[in-house]
Amino acid sequence: MKRVLVLGGKLQGLEAAYLMKKAGWHVTVMDKNPAAAAAGLADRFLQDDIMTAECLCQEMQQADLVIPALEKLPVLEYISAAASECGARLMFNLHSYNISCSKLRSDKLFQELGVPAPLPWPDCSFPIIVKPSERSGSEGVARIEDEAELSLYQQRYGSLEGQVVQQYVAGPSYSIEIVACKGRLKTFQVTELEMDAVYDCKRVICPSGLSREMEAEFAACAATLAKAVELEGIMDVEVILHEGKL
Repeated sequence: MKRVLVLGGKLQGLEAAYLMKKAGWHVTVMDKNPAAAAAGLADRFLQDDIMTAECLCQEMQQADLVIPALEKLPVLEYISAAASECGARLMFNLHSYNISCSKLRSDKLFQELGVPAPLPWPDCSFPIIVKPSERSGSEGVARIEDEAELSLYQQRYGSLEGQVVQQYVAGPSYSIEIVACKGRLKTFQVTELEMDAVYDCKRVICPSGLSREMEAEFAACAATLAKAVELEGIMDVEVILHEGKL
């Protein structure tokens, strides 16, 4: 039986453990929290701090695949160095993550590649979106309707420097996963994401309902981005369908 080591037991670890179990793999999860969400799904749970665990290298070597299921950069840097030293097979690419974890760096890449993206402020009209460059998901995102609201926002939070300020685009949201291994790329089925104000992504719908032509366009865009960041591992690309354009 194939073995996977999942590092981190929160939501991402829960998803990884669930899917790897579905695939028939033996799953070990490591997290310092004994009540981590993924602990109950694992065949084996290790309560340990990833940064100080004496058994980390041994566990990595015994696994056919190591999946870091977290977003803290210092921990990811530590895991990447440890995997390299141990000769472990890691489903993660630090170079790619250093781009994708920053919305500002990601937007710059979109511009360089000609990938459609919301217009930056002040080259767009209201409403606009203001969001932190390096926080996860929808955390800290604000929708601003006019100049008065923008002025109030700046009085409360200060300079907009270091934040993404761009056009608000409305429409259904879609996601595609792409895996890269030694230059080979494969995309998977497009899904539609339903959102609400409380839960962020509350439902995933499959099949998505997008036309085959638009799904092919989406897959090609994901492949372009994966090549640009020299992806080795897995990532997803999310889009809004706005006025007929992804």
